[in-house]
Amino acid sequence: RHFDVTGNEDPDDGAEPHPLTGRKFIDSKFSSSIAHLGGNKRSAVCAYWGSGWGATQQKNLACTLANYAYGLNFYNNHCALYTTLGGWYEWVPPAIHFRQPYWQYWGDFAAWVRRLSCLMSQGAHVAHVAVFYPLTTMHAGWAGSDNFSAAAREAGEKVMRLAKVIYRSGIDFDFIDDTFLAEAVISGGELTIAGHAFRAVVLPPLTTIRRDTLEKLRAFQKAGGTVLAFGRLPDASPEFGRGDPVVCSLVGEMFGGAREVFIPSDEMRVPAILATAIAPDVTVSTPDVYHCHRQAGEVDIVLLVNTRPESLRVTVSVRADGQPERWDPFTGAAHPIDEYEITDGMITVHLDMAAYQGLVLAVSPSRERRIERVIENTDG
Repeated sequence: RHFDVTGNEDPDDGAEPHPLTGRKFIDSKFSSSIAHLGGNKRSAVCAYWGSGWGATQQKNLACTLANYAYGLNFYNNHCALYTTLGGWYEWVPPAIHFRQPYWQYWGDFAAWVRRLSCLMSQGAHVAHVAVFYPLTTMHAGWAGSDNFSAAAREAGEKVMRLAKVIYRSGIDFDFIDDTFLAEAVISGGELTIAGHAFRAVVLPPLTTIRRDTLEKLRAFQKAGGTVLAFGRLPDASPEFGRGDPVVCSLVGEMFGGAREVFIPSDEMRVPAILATAIAPDVTVSTPDVYHCHRQAGEVDIVLLVNTRPESLRVTVSVRADGQPERWDPFTGAAHPIDEYEITDGMITVHLDMAAYQGLVLAVSPSRERRIERVIENTDG
């Protein structure tokens, strides 16, 4: 959180064959979450040093769109050397521009990623779910080196699985930890950190939790927020060890009634419960289209990314007030969308998306409303 720009590498090392869902999802969500909650605007991807010779621009675009859907907004070339060193290092190309077949299109890509980065750096990220990172539980089960208890390993592994299940169901989130939670302000059923308001917190399997963290979560729950626990409930604290009476009492209050939520198994149940609890601001008709939502003043900006290798017809709804437009990072042009519906404060549009395509949907006040608000804010 103390870096001006957080970030991570995405080597495109072929661990997963899918050009979009195979990205470094957890790394990117860590980087972007730290930037969001730490009050910084930028989070970077170091791209894509394992892509090999002959990588296409389509793949470069697709990989970048996936990372930007995960919340990154700064594209960093891995390196730009002027020699191939006799070709001995060809498994990682020593240059990603003029030695590659896509070099003639690099100027167009640079203009596109510059505009997209600008758009996805405006305002604040909008996600109403926070996934708690179980660092205290992992510390409690650490015996040195790479030796962790079974419960600590379970916490580390299942928080990653939960994160993927939630995001790939169409619900965006930020990771949160004890330090950020301690800074949160509770008001009206929301937990607010650096201008980011959360309506639900998801806890992975925990053995140990700080007292102040649990007390903050209880206060959030009492104020109307949702705290959803999965797999295991904690009974220990780092302050007072196993069987901490305060932890046991608070856990009993929070998860002992019918209204509260504890899911012992099957993480696939989590997204449906969250969708009911938070009333998402963005919904897409298929989870194969990822999204990232930012709000800049009165303007809602939503990046949509088709992760499938074929075209799709998708329905997108955004909780916003105004005129929907398609903003094209390739040209900088804004194209009004004339056909849309408004229901219960949600603007719904229908879009055609090509394979691996990314679109920017924006909703901003109409020209007439902008003029009205200027008049309202002037004397006389």
